[in-house]
Amino acid sequence: MPGFLVPSDLQRLCPPDVDLMTWAKEHLRADEIVVYNPKTGEKWQVLRSLNPAKQANGHCHWLQPDGHCAVHDSSPFGCAFFDTHMKDSEAMNRNRTGEAACREDFAGSGPYSQVWQMLMKEGLTTEGGEAEAAGVEFLKIKAKLAKRAAKRADWQARKQRRKKRKKARRRC
Repeated sequence: MPGFLVPSDLQRLCPPDVDLMTWAKEHLRADEIVVYNPKTGEKWQVLRSLNPAKQANGHCHWLQPDGHCAVHDSSPFGCAFFDTHMKDSEAMNRNRTGEAACREDFAGSGPYSQVWQMLMKEGLTTEGGEAEAAGVEFLKIKAKLAKRAAKRADWQARKQRRKKRKKARRRC
C-alpha cells in the first residue's frame, strides 16, 4: 500500500517546470478517513491525505516493473518513515507528525489542501473501502495504545500508593 504524502513532499516530487495541479491529477489521489471513537461511536476526527495513485493491479503508481520505486530518492513521507516491522507506538508518533503538517496546511489553505480539494472535486480519490479499512486499522492501533497507557497509569498509581503505605508504616 503506498504511503501518504505530507505538504513538503509536493515540492520534492513535482518537477519545478510542471503545473502542480496537472501533475497531481496524474500521480496522486485524495483520501478522507473518518475516525470514530470506539467507545461512543461518535465521529472523532477526519484525516485528509494525498496518496500516490495505484496501478490497475493495486500496486503503487511509482512501482516499476523491475520492482524498484521511480521516486525512491524523493520518497513520500508515508513510504520513507514507516515500515511493517515498526512498533505501533513509533508508527503512531510518526503519524502524528505527518497529520500535524497536513492540518497546518489545511488551516492556511496551502498547496496540499488545494490539491486535495481539486482531486476530491474531480473524483480522483482512493478506491472505495480503502479509507474505511485504514481508518479501522488506525482505530485499532489507537485503542491498543490507549489501553497500554491506561495500564501503565494504573500500575504507576498502585506503585505510588504502595510507597505511601510503606512510608506511613515506617513512621509508626
